[in-house]
This record gives sequence, C-alpha cells and structure tokens, in this order.
Amino acid sequence: MHWQPAPAEQLLVHEWDGECVVFDLRSGDTHLLDARPAAVFRALQSGLQDADQVARAVVPTSGSATHDECRASVEQALVEFERLGLAERTAT
Repeated sequence: MHWQPAPAEQLLVHEWDGECVVFDLRSGDTHLLDARPAAVFRALQSGLQDADQVARAVVPTSGSATHDECRASVEQALVEFERLGLAERTAT
C-alpha cells in the first residue's frame, strides 16, 4: 500500500526538537506530532510512499525498536494521518 501526504500548500508545518505542529488550512485543525509520528510525517513529505520505506527511514530515530515494531508504529501513524486528513492511501 502506498501513501501520499496532503498537499503541502494546504498545511503549515513548524518543527522543533524533533516534534512538529501541523496546521491544516482546509479544516482549521492543529495537530501536535511527537517525535515518532513527526519522523513518519517528514519521511512521507520527502517522497517515501510505502510503509516499509518509511519504517527504514524512521528506525534510526527509534532507539532499540526492531524493524517490525517500527513498521507497526509507522502503519499506525499513517492510518491516524489518514483519519486527520494529513495523508491518504493511493492505488500504487
């Protein structure tokens, strides 16, 4: 399954100390992402589309987490991003 972030022009993103705040211009909602979801969001914005690719990019920030644990966390974050309107599943 592939994912894509909401269009960058629809989001205002501010980062500091590994966390980020995302303001969605469409809904008016503000979301605080702690370190792991923020890393997932940055990876998604950088063009990574697959949960495995994102997990590999996030593993270095995950301490002692295994790839499988990291992938499960990434998938959970992506589903939450979809619920919040910050990302969507794509066909390819």
